This record gives sequence, C-alpha cells and structure tokens, in this order.
Amino acid sequence: MIRDAETRAHAVIDMVFPEAYLSLPSDEHTPTGTPYPTNREALVARFLKRMASTRPQPPFGAMAQLGACLTHWVSDDRLKLIKETGVPILVVTGTWDNLIRPSNSHRLASVLGARLEVFEGCGHAVISEQPRKYNALLEEHVRSAQKLRDERRGGSGAGSSRSPGS
Repeated sequence: MIRDAETRAHAVIDMVFPEAYLSLPSDEHTPTGTPYPTNREALVARFLKRMASTRPQPPFGAMAQLGACLTHWVSDDRLKLIKETGVPILVVTGTWDNLIRPSNSHRLASVLGARLEVFEGCGHAVISEQPRKYNALLEEHVRSAQKLRDERRGGSGAGSSRSPGS
C-alpha cells in the first residue's frame, strides 16, 4: 500500500484517467485563483485536499475493496432477471477504462438489452472527464424512462412532475 499521499494521488489518477486527458489544460483554479496548468495538477490537488480532510481507509477495508473488485461477477441468469424488470438500463464506458474493460460493458449491455454509450478517449471517470455530455445523457435517459413509465401506466406523460422513483 502506498503511504506517501502525493505518490498515491499520482498512482490513482494515472489508473483512472487517460494521459491525453491528464495533459490537457485545466478549467480549475488554485486557491489563489490561478489556473492549474493541466488536469493532472488539478486532480492531484483535489485528491490531496480530500485525503487531508477524511479519515484514511483501514488496510483491511482496502484489501476487502480490492477483493470485491477482483471477484465481482454476476451470472447471465441474474442479469436476465434484471432485464425482465423492464426498467430501461444505460451502460456507460470509456474506451480507455483501465478498471472495467470496455468489452465487459459491451457484454453487460448486450445481456441486459441495455443502451450502451461509449465515450471515446475517456477512462473510468467519464463523469469527471466529460461532465456536460454525461449529465445530458443521464438526464435524457431519466426523461425517457419516465415517459416509458407513464405510457405503461396509461398516461401521456405530459406535465408529469413526479420524481423517477415515484
């Protein structure tokens, strides 16, 4: 386990984000108001700030989390049960995801009969790399799911102001 915070920050960031994104100029600013030169510097600063203000994860917790990541599996039969609920499913992946192989996202979408959206050039943190595009996609998916729900209930969906869970 990496104990030095800055070394850990770089290791995590390099695993989650593609180099092409990390080397782009950042839109974020330092506490003094000057822009960070690149996304890498901005992400390292954000990571270090978070580490300084939160309790460290116990080693057992880190090992358990790693174990869960390495052994997680859902059978096709269980995925088909999820599909049978009729709830619209959206699977999102980046082409440079180092944590979940994009091929697994393609397989997941196929078995679930889900909509698959691939963010070209993105890593695991699609929402951080392309927040506007991701949020627009998610909002459109929720609206579409609400419309389908309303149609199934026999309503037109027009003027419905209910939340997605209602």
